[in-house]
Amino acid sequence: MFTHHCTACERRQLMFVRQISDVAPVADGLEVSFTCWCGAEQTGVLDDLTAGSTRAPQRALAAA
Repeated sequence: MFTHHCTACERRQLMFVRQISDVAPVADGLEVSFTCWCGAEQTGVLDDLTAGSTRAPQRALAAA
């Protein structure tokens, strides 16, 4: 689980493993692609597995 601020619905949501569609290693951690509860496709960098949140390199996560 991790939290994420969705760029489509503008809500901070708790995301579960079943919402993840792809994970790829990047220099800053793990890039995670997932579907928000509102249905929007999102991508973020999970930079600390213990922090419980995602961030994007340019501050706001981009909707796919």
